[in-house]
Amino acid sequence: MTAASSPSTADVETAVAHAVANAALAGVEFDEEWREKLRGVASGLINADELINRACLANGVSGDLG
Repeated sequence: MTAASSPSTADVETAVAHAVANAALAGVEFDEEWREKLRGVASGLINADELINRACLANGVSGDLG
């Protein structure tokens, strides 16, 4: 397998920067608390589905999203 055909990976800070930039294109701004949560997801310390579920519940969205 060549490098060109391998999956794309990025370091944690690059992944967070890309996520923040993509969100900004949609008009969403992340504060430092959320950037830290994104770092946790990018590094594998936080499960993305669980983070989304908790954020939804904190904002009044009920039901299991998983």
